[in-house]
Amino acid sequence: MQSRSRPLRTAAAWLSACLFLVPACKSDPLTHSTFMAVSPTPTPDATTPPPSDGGGGTPNVDAAPRPDGMTGGGGDGGGTPNLDAASRTDGMTSGCGMVPDFATGSYKEYHLSIAGPDLDASNQPKVRDRAYFVRLPPNYDPTVPYRVVYIGPGCGGTSGVDVLRFYTASMEDAILVAIMPLLEFGQCFDETMNSVEYPFFDALHKKIESSFCVDPGRQFYSGFSTGARLGYMLDCAFPDVLRAVATIQGAQPPVPACKKNHIGLFVVADTMEGGNPYMANVMAAQRVFAQNGCTGTFMSPMPPAGCGTACMTYDTMAATAAPPTTTCVKYTGCPADGPVVFCSTIGQGHKTFEPWSVQAFWNFFKAF
Repeated sequence: MQSRSRPLRTAAAWLSACLFLVPACKSDPLTHSTFMAVSPTPTPDATTPPPSDGGGGTPNVDAAPRPDGMTGGGGDGGGTPNLDAASRTDGMTSGCGMVPDFATGSYKEYHLSIAGPDLDASNQPKVRDRAYFVRLPPNYDPTVPYRVVYIGPGCGGTSGVDVLRFYTASMEDAILVAIMPLLEFGQCFDETMNSVEYPFFDALHKKIESSFCVDPGRQFYSGFSTGARLGYMLDCAFPDVLRAVATIQGAQPPVPACKKNHIGLFVVADTMEGGNPYMANVMAAQRVFAQNGCTGTFMSPMPPAGCGTACMTYDTMAATAAPPTTTCVKYTGCPADGPVVFCSTIGQGHKTFEPWSVQAFWNFFKAF
């Protein structure tokens, strides 16, 4: 498992439109609509001071019901229903019924050619070859819609073996998609405002939906280090696609004004982490707290003081013991379809904390 880290990137202009070269994805009537930037420039959240690198943003106030039938409000905190973007509601994608072209129970490499928001030497959208790996559960049934977990590795990841070993927890119940970073960004993900990751993920999730039997209302993301930073970008731009995001030892990159669809967030961060500062994860949690319309005042979960009455102790229900010094809390003011969970460790280093982490994340995802 790669664990190399590096400082946050600086911001650039925000993505203006989705450009990608996957005709099957664009024409598939059962996948989501074309992704568009929600705002041309980041707008600071009135309740959340922006980070020094220019991140943060004010979410849009118009959002949509989740594709699994859940809406905003209710649950353990309330919040305003969202109307940003609607998704499919029948629980199936066009990939259902398609027989896979590889053996189940192991990762297979695939590639997508994606035109990014930046230009090449000919002043044309720069096309990149992006690698990803798909693992179907051993007893995959192409007629049954599955949860999907997209997974991002730390810097230096090059194959499916470099991501969190999610299959040890999900077993027969999820399609796993390992997303690979790019050499041109230091073999990390592009964490700039004008990130190439936005059109890539837009094309990728549509490709997965049109190739395999997916439950569109139960798609998730989990990542470590630079993969965790990518998670904070995706929960901002794709809350109409992803149901929840779980991160380990990441940091909040610069992000645009976010779609305000409710999305679950589970953060694991160490208070003594250097390259991925603890408070940069707190800032990401505060942003999602606002994005989900959580009520009350956001309080930092940092031990020993913690977040007081703004949160409650959270049981991960993991079969494996948590790392030493771990404290987990859940914010009480958030809606049932947009929970925010934060686990803090102290002096445990830049680690993935497997198998505890994937067990905890999978239990969190299963609740949706």
